[in-house]
Amino acid sequence: MIVCVMAIFMSVFTACQTEKKLDASDFEFLKKGISYSEIVERLGKPSGDVGSGLYIYTYPLSDGRIVYISFANLDHLENARIYDLNTQESISLITP
Repeated sequence: MIVCVMAIFMSVFTACQTEKKLDASDFEFLKKGISYSEIVERLGKPSGDVGSGLYIYTYPLSDGRIVYISFANLDHLENARIYDLNTQESISLITP
């Protein structure tokens, strides 16, 4: 629980520091297995790193939601989700 609260706090804090405004549509190219470097090439560096044991990077969206992308290793995207801090809903960006 504490880890989740800290992750959300760090995401909100880092979301305020970003300059590039992103929308959910900017992440439509994501698919399982894409590399971290490919993502950074298209979107720029993430705003934060909230992973512990996994690489979990955050990108704030212009509407206040946050995208979390996770990797076991940086050559293979495992998961990508949009999280809404207000409703606490999470939506997958990768279809199985």
